[in-house]
Amino acid sequence: MELFWKTASAMMLILLTASVLALAFNIQTVKAIGTIYIRADGSIDPPTANITTTDNVTYTFTDNNYDSIVVERNNTVIDGDGYILQGTGASGSRGIDLSGRTNVTVRNTQIESFEDGILLDSSSDNSIAGNNIANSFFGILLRYSSNYNSLIANSLADNNYSIYFYLASSNSVSGNNITDSSVGIWLLISSNNSVSGNNIARNSYGIHFGYGTGSVDNIFSHNNFAFNNQQVNSYILNANAWDAGYPFRGNYWSDYNGTDLFKGVNQNETGSDGIGDVPYIIDGNNTDRYPLMDMFPSSDVFWIDLMIEKYNELSSLYQSLNSTYNELNSIYNDLKSRQQATLSELNYNRNLTYLFISTTIIFVTTTIYLAARKTRPKPETKTP
Repeated sequence: MELFWKTASAMMLILLTASVLALAFNIQTVKAIGTIYIRADGSIDPPTANITTTDNVTYTFTDNNYDSIVVERNNTVIDGDGYILQGTGASGSRGIDLSGRTNVTVRNTQIESFEDGILLDSSSDNSIAGNNIANSFFGILLRYSSNYNSLIANSLADNNYSIYFYLASSNSVSGNNITDSSVGIWLLISSNNSVSGNNIARNSYGIHFGYGTGSVDNIFSHNNFAFNNQQVNSYILNANAWDAGYPFRGNYWSDYNGTDLFKGVNQNETGSDGIGDVPYIIDGNNTDRYPLMDMFPSSDVFWIDLMIEKYNELSSLYQSLNSTYNELNSIYNDLKSRQQATLSELNYNRNLTYLFISTTIIFVTTTIYLAARKTRPKPETKTP
């Protein structure tokens, strides 16, 4: 019996060792293939990247990618399809580089561990929607005249600066979850940006304005500022708007301790309206006149869902229009090519006709001349 148990134990040990070795051999080492480029001509470089396209417009992840992506083509869509773009956190690394780009959409991508999760540098009219960006120094960095961009329904967490504006104006930030970072949103010399419908929570600073003047006329409304160590770090020279007027309300502030006994533009009419009776003071130039008593529930930000739905509809419409444009452009190029061929043939025939007419004229003229010369009477000769 003892021999049986020893033999059985030995067999089990052998099977366990074999299983562990098989598992070890099946583990695939993840390797970066180098920077991935979406080239201006629509090609993917290198072609072995886990990205595919069928129309040179929408570029979709087919698996996780482990290096930076540089987009060199305008009017494109980068769709992560839920896959991860993973970096190493190296200095100077960029998840998706949209420098100089126009009308590019980045969506449905999990971006982790870069210096810049998404970089917009001199980039305008782009859309960053539905991405998860974490563990990066800058989650989304907009700088140097990156204007008229939309940041919609992204989740940004555990970054040094989740969103950073520098010399960037007239951008829209809406429906994002911005949490657990050193700074939720930083603005430096950036104006006329709209920040609305966001959850900005558990950051060291919810909003931080850079030193000096220049970040003015930004509007912050319908946001939840919840349990940030400092909700807003502002400077008295930076005057911005913190509500959308009455009855459209301002923001929720977790450290607001006012009451709601009155309503109306001046909050002096009997009856509550969900708005605090006294303003939330940020500093001498910055006040939320209509602070909310309760948070905007994430499930109740219906207009954000509506906005995303409309965005998807517009994105689909754009794809359809772009496809139609490509078809019409192809037809135009074909007609243009045929026109060129027809013109070339007509020019050839015209030149051939000119040559024939010229040759005919020369031949007829020469024939007449020779005939006349032949029939001309010889002059009489006289003998003395």
